[in-house]
Amino acid sequence: MGVSDDSTAPVDDGTQAQSTAPGHGGAPVPPADSPLPGEEAAGDTPIASTDPAPRDHFPGEAPATLPDPRSLVPVAATGYGWSGSVVEEEDELVGQTLNGTYVIERILGEGGMGRVYLARHTRIQRKRFAIKSLHPEYVRRPDVVKRFRREAEAAAAITSEHVVGVYDVDDDDMGRPYIVAELLEGTELGDLLEAEGRLAVPKAVRIIRQICRALTAAHDQGVVHRDMKPENVFLVGDPERPTVKVLDFGISRLDDGTEGTNLTKAGTVMGTPSYMPPEQARGARVDHRADVYAVGAILYRAVTGELPFDRDDPMATVAAVLTEEPVRPRTLSAEIPEGLEIVIQRAMAKDQDERYPTMRDL
Repeated sequence: MGVSDDSTAPVDDGTQAQSTAPGHGGAPVPPADSPLPGEEAAGDTPIASTDPAPRDHFPGEAPATLPDPRSLVPVAATGYGWSGSVVEEEDELVGQTLNGTYVIERILGEGGMGRVYLARHTRIQRKRFAIKSLHPEYVRRPDVVKRFRREAEAAAAITSEHVVGVYDVDDDDMGRPYIVAELLEGTELGDLLEAEGRLAVPKAVRIIRQICRALTAAHDQGVVHRDMKPENVFLVGDPERPTVKVLDFGISRLDDGTEGTNLTKAGTVMGTPSYMPPEQARGARVDHRADVYAVGAILYRAVTGELPFDRDDPMATVAAVLTEEPVRPRTLSAEIPEGLEIVIQRAMAKDQDERYPTMRDL
């Protein structure tokens, strides 16, 4: 149940897919479905880049200060993903009707702090939704409830075919908040990478372009995702040319000038270590360039088959993010075009000022 990939569709910023990228000398940006490396019958055409030649290291200096390990909050602990293990047990919500509108039919999955259900509309019988509900024990946690509602608020503010649709938020009769969202049928990018190891460059780049469109729309609304990773990218439609849906804005930040919810304590690290930029790993305030870094890390994982940083525990991974450089992509796979390696290196620069300034530029 996905949106088909239309090569003539306008990008989310309102311009046509064949547009001019700022900061790149007026060079045209190819549309999402334009020929990519490996697609030309005559051979492999490398990705063009206006960036400098590839480096033996990634740009930016590694900061010397490591965060206090007590400040680390593994993102799994927040439990806001839309997927999870399938639960085979009785549930008191199954068979119930929420707000006189949504009939809960069955459990789709479970995360650390909530469950996701399949629901149908009471008046439009063929309309199906995914409903996420908090576990009862977290209803008494104001910080958790605020973050749960923030996810709905952030996602609902974004208009993009590449962001999961959120249609409603309310409390059930027992006071548990729930979110009503678009029902997706497909697979997580994380599961696809786990199964295939790495993706062909054309497929990986097509997926990344759609992620960039989703986050461009988010950034236009002042929403910084802060936890982009393959598990938060859902693929629907044709498996060979899938349509991307970005999920889980549970730890997003709204650049609305308020920061009034104080959902994240200063110095607290939230996110997924292998995909977070150094400034986020230090617990510093982040902006949209944190998402630029994370998308570069997703692209790194997709085309190399390896995480840019992967250690035995989260703290060691954070230390690596802060003090080490990832292995050059072409060292891991010679099939990666030189131009694409340059794109990855710039997106993942440790100094945020050396990254692409916006998701549109990436």
